[in-house]
Amino acid sequence: GEAVIAFDEEARWLRVGRGPFTLIANFATEPREVPIDVPSTAVALATHPDQTSLASGTISLPALAGAVLR
Repeated sequence: GEAVIAFDEEARWLRVGRGPFTLIANFATEPREVPIDVPSTAVALATHPDQTSLASGTISLPALAGAVLR
């Protein structure tokens, strides 16, 4: 299927969804709450797993970090 891409240039985050996975990147030099619009239930991979948390409708990422959700 098609990739679903969302981003916020000012907040410096990028979200790419394809199939059952969503890649989220925080390019900012400070932590960010990034909205997620898919029913992701788990963080499959994170660059900083101890500082990454998934909540209802958002994921918290530290500065310059990324995660893959499934």
